[in-house]
Amino acid sequence: MDRPLSDIVVLDLTRALAGPIAQLRSRVDFLILLSDLTTADNDQAGSAWYNPAVDSHYGIHVSFSYYSGGGSGADGISFFLFDGGESSPGLGAPGGGLGYKNVQGAYLGVGLDSFGNFLSLDSWTTGVGHGTFSNYVSLRGHGDPGSGYKYLAGSAVDTSDYGVSDSNYGIDGPTWRLVDLTITADQLLTLKMSWDDGANWETLLTNYDLNSTNNIEGYTVPTTLKLGFAGSTGGAVDLHQIDNVTLA
Repeated sequence: MDRPLSDIVVLDLTRALAGPIAQLRSRVDFLILLSDLTTADNDQAGSAWYNPAVDSHYGIHVSFSYYSGGGSGADGISFFLFDGGESSPGLGAPGGGLGYKNVQGAYLGVGLDSFGNFLSLDSWTTGVGHGTFSNYVSLRGHGDPGSGYKYLAGSAVDTSDYGVSDSNYGIDGPTWRLVDLTITADQLLTLKMSWDDGANWETLLTNYDLNSTNNIEGYTVPTTLKLGFAGSTGGAVDLHQIDNVTLA
């Protein structure tokens, strides 16, 4: 079933940024322009979210550009969906939480993890093991502060189709990356990335079934969803920015 208004929308986002001393400020950004999630300083978490809710029954298609670099390689960026009934997702945890851990009314988090703690049991109660798993794109499920956020799936970034094995083609680096994410009305998720401004795309997750992993044990998809972005740093840092966000 098609969304009644399928035209591309350029998003207004409400933005919150917390630094090491947890001072909070907010503003409204028009995302045809650049938006910083963190600076290249220690122990930061920053988030931006689209406040109008969208009907979850039609599925979601989101694309955006991001920059993660200019520092020592941590931690990464997350894209997340949360319950449309929430006025704010709150500010998630810095470091390996990628700003998604402790999001209020969270439905799904997609971690673009440069340092490697978004999958790690050292930072979460579920994951793929102890230690770090850098250059991964991974999914975490629904949760509220203090519980949930189960690890669902992950994919190492593979740029072999580009004929390179250079760090410039990982999750972070000196150039902008493009992300294209689709969740169908049947809750099948496909995620692609491009390192050359859309000339070539690497498909990292294909038709991943959220109904069999996230929407279980009595949990159902919220009727409406809001979308957000977050970035985080810890002992190591990067500048994290997003741009050119579209929703269709």
